[in-house]
Amino acid sequence: PHLIFVLSLWRITFFCSLRMAFRWPTKVTTTCCTHVSRSPFTFPLKGYRIQNALSPCVHAIVFYREKGGMICTDPKASWVSRKTRGQQLTYTKTLVFLSL
Repeated sequence: PHLIFVLSLWRITFFCSLRMAFRWPTKVTTTCCTHVSRSPFTFPLKGYRIQNALSPCVHAIVFYREKGGMICTDPKASWVSRKTRGQQLTYTKTLVFLSL
């Protein structure tokens, strides 16, 4: 009887630990552009990156402001390519990470 109790307790502990190890996230948040602006701006910039579309993120050129913050722009807007070529901006190649 004692051995059966110990084995049962071990089995419960084992399966509970497996369940804890393989928990799925209940909420996934993203830090990416989900919409873009087509309007030109005059903020001083320090850099930019290209964001690929991977739902819910959209294809965008992300400009980084000197005073902080980012601006998501439409890569098809004519002024965007001029803005990336016309200034000494740092191109940052980054990936979109999901926060768990």
